[in-house]
Amino acid sequence: MFSDWLPIAAIALFISALIVSLAYMLSKGFHLPALEAWSKVEYRELVVTTVLIAGLALGMGLVDIGVNQLAQGPLNLQFGTVSGTPAPIASCTPAPTPTFSAMYDFAQCYLAGSADYMLLVYNKLLDADRYVAKMTSFYYNIAIPLFLVSASFSGAPYAGLNVLSSLIAAGLDALAAAIFIQSAQSVLLQFFWDNSFRWILPLGIVLRTFTFSRKLGATLIAIAIGTYVVYPMTLVFAAGVYSQPSIMRDITINLPHEPPDLQDTMICNQFVQEFTWLGSITWWFIWYTPKCVGFAHGYWVCMLQEYPKALSLYSKVNSVFLVKYASTLKEYAAVNVNDIYYGLVDRTDPNKGALAAVSHDAMITAALAVFSIIITLSATRSLSQQLGGDSQFYGIYKLI
Repeated sequence: MFSDWLPIAAIALFISALIVSLAYMLSKGFHLPALEAWSKVEYRELVVTTVLIAGLALGMGLVDIGVNQLAQGPLNLQFGTVSGTPAPIASCTPAPTPTFSAMYDFAQCYLAGSADYMLLVYNKLLDADRYVAKMTSFYYNIAIPLFLVSASFSGAPYAGLNVLSSLIAAGLDALAAAIFIQSAQSVLLQFFWDNSFRWILPLGIVLRTFTFSRKLGATLIAIAIGTYVVYPMTLVFAAGVYSQPSIMRDITINLPHEPPDLQDTMICNQFVQEFTWLGSITWWFIWYTPKCVGFAHGYWVCMLQEYPKALSLYSKVNSVFLVKYASTLKEYAAVNVNDIYYGLVDRTDPNKGALAAVSHDAMITAALAVFSIIITLSATRSLSQQLGGDSQFYGIYKLI
């Protein structure tokens, strides 16, 4: 790309020089002093533009050499760890000769690597959200028949941890926003790399040739330089900040062993649920109505005689169910509430837990993105003023 834009810029300069030369010849041939004066002014502006392009080419070459000297081999960016596991290293190898692509490679590595790292954290936090949702929604109700009466035990031991669900949701939202920011910056960087010097800069050079469009042309030149040179440099700086161990926090999610899903156990078996839901009275009628319909001493006399048998049989079947899923209930009961809470929140300092680290990392990502945009806009605005272009980018500063 470094070699692509120079011929295009030279062609744009040639077209501008051709237009100004034709105007000068016409002014001499038809004795038009005003057109002659305009041509001389445009020649001076053309010289200024030529010097600007030459200085830009030299400056970009120096920047590229510096980046390549700094890189010297693969560009590695190490991000934080998730539950003790290092995130994948974003690595790329710059071109062996200075082509100005090393800086872009570095910037793209940073954007892609940080997005992948936060996506890894997002998936881990999503697993934690599923775990917490399973535990907080767990509710048990055990009924034990005792002849004519029954005893029941019920509870929701982890309902108090619902606050974690809202904190995890906030962390997921922050990570999603940070991933979107990095992905959007990657798309913008690729767009600037493909178009800023290939189309915007030559168009600005041509438009700067004419008085009526000089301001617009200067503005386009400043935009091309800002987006093609300044913006990736700010991303390289952001990458250096982002990968510092003292800046990014390691994220540790250490939740207890996850009990099995209830739908895979006897508790959620359809037959067990229907049997328990019908209750002992219903099964009393179902089991003994056929026997008591033709009883000589009356239907209800027979039914009352058989009720203790029905209740005993129901209790035995229900006890078998209890034995079958007792191990599952034991696994849920063995989980300590504090272990779940402190698996996401630091035991000694709430500002150092996994949820705090997620918010911190997402905030750093957003802050670095805003820094890159502000520096790019400020440099573009200043350069546009120096070239005689527009200094106000209406609406953009209000967005920021």
